[in-house]
Amino acid sequence: MNMHFILVEPAVPENIGAAARALKTMGFNSLWLVNTKAHLDPKASWVAHASNDVLEEVRVFDRLEDALAELDFSIATSAKTRVVRQEYYMADDIPGILHEKSGFIKHAGIIFGREEYGLKNDELKQCDIISRLPMHTSYPSLNLGQAVMIYAYLFSSGRNQTGETTPKQQAGELRALKNKVESILPLIDLPPSTNIYRRILERLMHVTQDDVHLLHSISNEILKKLSDKS
Repeated sequence: MNMHFILVEPAVPENIGAAARALKTMGFNSLWLVNTKAHLDPKASWVAHASNDVLEEVRVFDRLEDALAELDFSIATSAKTRVVRQEYYMADDIPGILHEKSGFIKHAGIIFGREEYGLKNDELKQCDIISRLPMHTSYPSLNLGQAVMIYAYLFSSGRNQTGETTPKQQAGELRALKNKVESILPLIDLPPSTNIYRRILERLMHVTQDDVHLLHSISNEILKKLSDKS
């Protein structure tokens, strides 16, 4: 499984450098940025220190949607619970969740929001699950570089569990299933504007490998029936 760390509109070059350093220290090298050029500031390179190779390989996307389109599974991070989702997961639960899905996802990503106010509600909705770091006080909060370091450490500690390879025939099965269900729901009068649509997609991302195969078969049968009726 390839793990990508995604920073949305980071404004402080030093935070990007600290993130690169955290990734290199914990054995990761994939840093993606959304709508920023702050990584080009020499301050980022100075903080990255011996991790400038991570900075040099940074991928920059214009929109979060473009980055998410390349992932099979996405994890948003939020400093506080919001009403956009019914379920939130503590940071130390995430390695286990990734382990459960290591057989059928190839690219997973964890998304961090802006230094000032994090991810917007509509951005949280676009991600598959949401994670929080438990803290004893709400202020002062962790800065961006610190949050990246904690998640990188947790993922590094659980790396033996999450697995490093995914059979080609299984890679992307979860994303393909989500796309299929997204096409089915409006056809049965459950458009994206309904709460149940969002709830179905939210729960869909918790399925096991056996569930994925079963749900693919069911979805194919539903699509076939709907096609026969049209």
